[in-house]
Amino acid sequence: MRAHELAGPYPSVTTDDDAREAPPPLMARTHTPLVAVIERDGDQAGPVGAGTAARLMAELIGGS
Repeated sequence: MRAHELAGPYPSVTTDDDAREAPPPLMARTHTPLVAVIERDGDQAGPVGAGTAARLMAELIGGS
């Protein structure tokens, strides 16, 4: 099996999305612990980071 056979769309949000509102339902719907953060600049788009479920929970419950 080759990597391209395993590849598929990955859940993502843009830097314009609300960081506390967009990722949780996307993570729940796709059953993934990570969401890619994409920055759009006109017709161009590229990854700028990732949001993990652990980091999101820490932010929501006040962890460090």
